[in-house]
Amino acid sequence: MAMHSRELAELAQLLIDTSTVLSTRAGQLLERLIADLPPDEEPTPLTASVHGVIDSSMTAELVWDNSGTGNHVSIDWGVTDAVDDDEPAVGTKTYQYALEGDYVIVVTDLEDATRLIEVDVTVPFVTGV
Repeated sequence: MAMHSRELAELAQLLIDTSTVLSTRAGQLLERLIADLPPDEEPTPLTASVHGVIDSSMTAELVWDNSGTGNHVSIDWGVTDAVDDDEPAVGTKTYQYALEGDYVIVVTDLEDATRLIEVDVTVPFVTGV
């Protein structure tokens, strides 16, 4: 019985030694794999532009592109209670302002609030285009 226990103990020690070596080698391999990975690329920035709409000096047309992440966006038109909460990642939308003035339109990525862009707009549009 003692001989059988000794053989099992030696076998257990062999398994522990082997697993330690395998763990060390796996760690080294992982470090090499991570070192060979290309750097993370930043997604294409969120973009937006605005212009007037023909035949309406008070209407702004906003064009945005958040295809870098593909996330939907919210649009704050710079007027109290004028927010479009869930728009597609890429799109075009108009808004008619009631009063003349300077406004800031803010387009924000719905999943990453640090991805936003502000667009200044002055209405009425001088040319209406």
